[in-house]
Amino acid sequence: MRALVTLALGAVAAGCGATVPFGGVEADAPAALPAALTGQDLLPADLDLVLRFDLGALREGLGAEPLALVRERASPRGEQALVAGALEKGAVAWLGLRVVDARAGDRVLVVETSAREAPEIGRFRKVENPGPDLEVYRRAGEVERDGVALVALVGERDVVFASPVEAASVARVMRAGPDEGRGDPAAEGLVSLDWNAARAAKGLGRYPSLAKLMRGVERVRATLRPSGSDVVLEARIRCRGATEADRVGRFLEAIRDVARERPRFAGLFAALELTPSDDTLVVRWTLPPAALFALVREPPELEAPVAEPVPDGRP
Repeated sequence: MRALVTLALGAVAAGCGATVPFGGVEADAPAALPAALTGQDLLPADLDLVLRFDLGALREGLGAEPLALVRERASPRGEQALVAGALEKGAVAWLGLRVVDARAGDRVLVVETSAREAPEIGRFRKVENPGPDLEVYRRAGEVERDGVALVALVGERDVVFASPVEAASVARVMRAGPDEGRGDPAAEGLVSLDWNAARAAKGLGRYPSLAKLMRGVERVRATLRPSGSDVVLEARIRCRGATEADRVGRFLEAIRDVARERPRFAGLFAALELTPSDDTLVVRWTLPPAALFALVREPPELEAPVAEPVPDGRP
């Protein structure tokens, strides 16, 4: 199914969105914060997918291309220079988004960096600081949906960029403290992710078979690690039960079988291993870095024999 392949390989993709009034949903100025709050703590729980990038390890192990890809996909429109400056010398970055709305640009980006800078006054206005270790700036005027509406400097190294729709959620976290159940990828590997997949089915109404499949998935945690000249993607897909895990496994096997028939992808997908373990499907995929970048930039259009869309207006 084209939709799932694009989802899996292009999760960090974000396209253009509509203009949203300043701040999305207006919120009160943040109040006092817990003393130990970090930039990662400001990721709200409504963002079902959070990716962690070890920027230093990516630079050292894979060169400039993956960093360029992160900048391209994570930089909000209109503030590329501000975001790129933080990423350029950043050590770690976290990107939170909702998968079904990824192309609309709703997201929160957190960067731990030594090159942290306050946004340009004039385009942004500084609001009352909630505490000694936090500075908060809001974008003046209207903001594109995939732009930056709020910038927060947290502690000595963290900078947070929130899109308009997510600005109110970030402000709420500032008042109330970190959300329970927010995405928390493992602090290991080149890239890791934590996806609360249980919410994904709500955005798949036109694909009833795929929506049913996703309703059986609870959480996906994955890590991308170097292995010699290759990279290895290891993922654990936790489902509601063994039956659901088997269903997901058969679906991914169908994707793999279709890919093996395409000369361009046959060798790559042959290295995709799927191992069921009770309510969890374990995935291991070994790839050359260049092939991984190509798949992320241009996910293949592969039609699996399930989850066909229902035309609009059809019961």
